[in-house]
Amino acid sequence: MSLALDLDTVMTILLIRFALIVGAVAVLVIIAFTILIVLKRSGRLGVLRRRVEHTVRGRLRALDRDTKGGGRS
Repeated sequence: MSLALDLDTVMTILLIRFALIVGAVAVLVIIAFTILIVLKRSGRLGVLRRRVEHTVRGRLRALDRDTKGGGRS
Protein backbone atom coordinates (compact mmCIF):
# COMPACT_ATOMS: atom_id res chain seq x y z
CA MET A 1 0.00 0.00 0.00
CA SER A 2 1.50 3.27 -1.12
CA LEU A 3 0.60 6.48 0.67
CA ALA A 4 2.18 8.68 -1.97
CA LEU A 5 -0.32 10.39 -4.23
CA ASP A 6 0.43 11.33 -7.78
CA LEU A 7 0.06 14.94 -8.90
CA ASP A 8 -3.21 14.27 -10.74
CA THR A 9 -4.89 13.00 -7.57
CA VAL A 10 -3.62 15.93 -5.50
CA MET A 11 -4.85 18.45 -8.06
CA THR A 12 -8.25 16.75 -8.20
CA ILE A 13 -8.57 16.89 -4.41
CA LEU A 14 -7.60 20.58 -4.39
CA LEU A 15 -10.08 21.36 -7.16
CA ILE A 16 -12.89 19.57 -5.34
CA ARG A 17 -12.04 21.44 -2.13
CA PHE A 18 -12.06 24.76 -3.98
CA ALA A 19 -15.41 23.93 -5.61
CA LEU A 20 -16.95 23.07 -2.23
CA ILE A 21 -15.73 26.32 -0.69
CA VAL A 22 -17.01 28.39 -3.62
CA GLY A 23 -20.34 26.56 -3.50
CA ALA A 24 -20.71 27.19 0.23
CA VAL A 25 -19.92 30.89 -0.19
CA ALA A 26 -22.45 31.15 -3.03
CA VAL A 27 -25.15 29.53 -0.89
CA LEU A 28 -24.39 31.90 2.00
CA VAL A 29 -24.61 34.91 -0.32
CA ILE A 30 -27.97 33.72 -1.66
CA ILE A 31 -29.30 33.19 1.87
CA ALA A 32 -28.11 36.64 3.00
CA PHE A 33 -29.65 38.28 -0.08
CA THR A 34 -32.95 36.50 0.53
CA ILE A 35 -33.03 37.62 4.17
CA LEU A 36 -32.25 41.18 3.09
CA ILE A 37 -35.10 41.22 0.56
CA VAL A 38 -37.58 39.75 3.06
CA LEU A 39 -36.62 42.35 5.68
CA LYS A 40 -36.89 45.15 3.14
CA ARG A 41 -40.34 44.08 1.98
CA SER A 42 -41.64 43.72 5.53
CA GLY A 43 -40.32 47.16 6.48
CA ARG A 44 -38.01 45.91 9.22
CA LEU A 45 -34.76 46.66 7.40
CA GLY A 46 -34.54 50.17 8.91
CA VAL A 47 -35.00 48.84 12.44
CA LEU A 48 -32.33 46.21 11.89
CA ARG A 49 -29.99 48.78 10.37
CA ARG A 50 -30.32 51.06 13.40
CA ARG A 51 -29.65 48.16 15.79
CA VAL A 52 -26.59 47.02 13.86
CA GLU A 53 -25.32 50.58 13.54
CA HIS A 54 -25.61 51.10 17.31
CA THR A 55 -23.78 47.83 18.01
CA VAL A 56 -21.00 48.52 15.51
CA ARG A 57 -20.43 52.03 16.86
CA GLY A 58 -20.15 50.67 20.38
CA ARG A 59 -17.66 48.01 19.30
CA LEU A 60 -15.59 50.57 17.38
CA ARG A 61 -15.51 52.88 20.40
CA ALA A 62 -14.36 50.01 22.61
CA LEU A 63 -11.71 48.99 20.08
CA ASP A 64 -10.53 52.58 19.75
CA ARG A 65 -10.34 52.91 23.53
CA ASP A 66 -8.34 49.67 23.80
CA THR A 67 -5.87 50.61 21.06
CA LYS A 68 -5.19 54.09 22.45
CA GLY A 69 -3.73 52.72 25.66
CA GLY A 70 -6.89 52.54 27.69
CA GLY A 71 -6.62 48.77 27.86
CA ARG A 72 -4.27 46.58 29.85
CA SER A 73 -0.70 46.10 28.66
